[in-house]
Amino acid sequence: MAVKLLTDEELHKLHDVQLEILDVVADICKKESITWFLDGGTMLGAIRHQGFIPWDDDIDISMIREDYDRFLECAPQLFPDEFTLLDPATTNNCPFQFAKVIKNTTRFVTQEFLDAGLDMGIYLDIFPFDFPSKHLPTRKKQRRRTRVFTMLLYLYYSPHVFLPHGGFLGKLERGICIVGHQLLKVFTSSTHLISRFNHWSLLGPRTGRQSTDLMCFSYPEYGVFAYDDFLPPSYGMFEGRKLPLINKPEVYLEQIYGDWQTIPPEDQRKTHAPLEVIFDTTKDPQQ
Repeated sequence: MAVKLLTDEELHKLHDVQLEILDVVADICKKESITWFLDGGTMLGAIRHQGFIPWDDDIDISMIREDYDRFLECAPQLFPDEFTLLDPATTNNCPFQFAKVIKNTTRFVTQEFLDAGLDMGIYLDIFPFDFPSKHLPTRKKQRRRTRVFTMLLYLYYSPHVFLPHGGFLGKLERGICIVGHQLLKVFTSSTHLISRFNHWSLLGPRTGRQSTDLMCFSYPEYGVFAYDDFLPPSYGMFEGRKLPLINKPEVYLEQIYGDWQTIPPEDQRKTHAPLEVIFDTTKDPQQ
């Protein structure tokens, strides 16, 4: 199955479904007094475009750990029937170390989801931010270990992880990934990889040595942020909605993207490379 290039109309329909999911999540957070923020490319879109980055095909939000855990606990009972929470700790075949909310009557298939046997709908990503250890050598170890267990979980479910190289080096990398995938299936389990990720990401609070900084261990390459960069939240417009951003979004965006105000050239615009997108699985595709 080849990667599907979405037309402008399809991308608009995808955004509509993602906004529907976002509205449901925002309503639950409001009712339960859960603090959340737009994150990643979605926050960049809010600041630079007042909406989606024109080619973006997902929505990212984040929560500080306490709010994230409360959301995971209460949301499944509060969702309308057509929405589901995917949490790697409680959902089988999740190749990611963070939560997603999907709309059940849709499909969004990528190679990694197909390999994992995960029946994925159009989704919204939710990333937890944790308090890393204030002991800097331990913090560095946290970053290394969580990165490793994130990569290993992807590789456990799929040998088709993203590889940056082409040519002979790319072929060598693909071969290593295939062998690594097979070895992981024999010698470990997804439960173990998730448990080890959680062990390292929650090490600061568990040992009583947490700092007042924040890190997203699902994407440790984001780096470390001061708590004051996040709270209290600021607000920005996103597709006609006034939504929460972190307190200092420009600081965050510069650390992640560098020159975030410049529109990248077309060959550097990243998407999630879907193989198939269905906007309503209840309808006959021939209609």
